Amino acid sequence: MNEQPLRTTVIGSYPFPGWLEFAVEHLDKFGDADRAELQEDAVIAAVHDQVAAGLDVITDGEQTRLDFNLSFYGFLEGIELEATPPRHFGPLRA
Repeated sequence: MNEQPLRTTVIGSYPFPGWLEFAVEHLDKFGDADRAELQEDAVIAAVHDQVAAGLDVITDGEQTRLDFNLSFYGFLEGIELEATPPRHFGPLRA
């Protein structure tokens, strides 16, 4: 067995919490300080989850990138999109 631990981290963007997903769709309703607080809280949540999972290398989860567009999935072959997602905001929870 290798004496060196395997360094682990997340791959790609960490999913937005449901409340941030909702807020992103209504950013015009928030002031600059509100948006900064939303992003900071989302980063804290992402870092907390990664630390709790025992990851060695953590990131901000790209929680400050509020304009990422996932519409390109519809153009990929072999991916079937759900007609009606079970959640409207945030990732599914097991």
